[in-house]
Amino acid sequence: MQLKEPVPRRSLESARRDGYLEDGNRLLFVGGAPRSGTTFAQNVLDSHPEIFGTPELLHLPDLLGVRSLLLSSVERQLIDLFCDQSTVDRATYGFVEQILGPVVAASDARFVSEKTPSNALVFPQLRELFPEARFIFVIRDPRAVVSSMLEVGRRAREMDRGAPEFTRDVRVAIRSIREHLTAGFEFSRSEPDRCFVLRFEDLAARPAETTRELCDFLDLPWTSSMIAPHKLPHAGERAITMDGVWYDRSSFNRGPDATRVDAWATELDPGHQVLVTRAFADHAGLREAGYRLDLDHLKGLHRIAAWASWGRARMRHRLGRTLRSR
Repeated sequence: MQLKEPVPRRSLESARRDGYLEDGNRLLFVGGAPRSGTTFAQNVLDSHPEIFGTPELLHLPDLLGVRSLLLSSVERQLIDLFCDQSTVDRATYGFVEQILGPVVAASDARFVSEKTPSNALVFPQLRELFPEARFIFVIRDPRAVVSSMLEVGRRAREMDRGAPEFTRDVRVAIRSIREHLTAGFEFSRSEPDRCFVLRFEDLAARPAETTRELCDFLDLPWTSSMIAPHKLPHAGERAITMDGVWYDRSSFNRGPDATRVDAWATELDPGHQVLVTRAFADHAGLREAGYRLDLDHLKGLHRIAAWASWGRARMRHRLGRTLRSR
């Protein structure tokens, strides 16, 4: 039995014309490694009267992962009876439109900012669907990121809550950070006019200057409310503080604080400091962004103890791999 002549498929362009999101000219996507400062960056953005910062949508990267699977099958002509690339893109766009579109329509702000850390992994795909969107890639000293990740893991254990593996295993944490850095820097280099690389340390230590640069990137006038995000309510607070693992209300509602920039130096296990420093010391993107990862802050016996701790951890890791392979 043969099918009748198929109904013409509507294009992605027609979906953009019909929807609230259009070509993404009002959308701002924030991403970066988990615990790199994306939440703080979102609160700063949300403090501008022309930016509405939403809670984390969480699953855009998952949705775009399904899109990639479908497009791969289309390319191999496995599902061409059902769809082509335009159909897949229209369906993906339509799903995002149904969820995010009403929020954009209800907001009077110039931009609606959606922050999920793993957005950084799918910036290129988001750009394909929303060519006029803007992107903010948040980066931070990886040692500070690992320290914060492991602190989340500690809280999760104390509260008997689940948490991702990168909050429990420093090597998994390193892999997660590297994955986000690789994707984010690759996108920022290819789309410098669309992607702003935001150093957490600059936002914490030089908030006025850094937020002015952000406003220039977004073609918005600067406002002093951006340097006092802790004085304003934020739509993302309830969901992210609900179980107290990732944030409580106090840690969520922090203002710029330069004293916390190097807290990792005393809070992160010295052996882990060595491991993370070795992993990222030669990272080209971090070097271009002004990071110099070394162990100069460790002096004398502290330095010896750090290397000894790293050596013991390395031996335990190798022994574990050997035992698992048997």
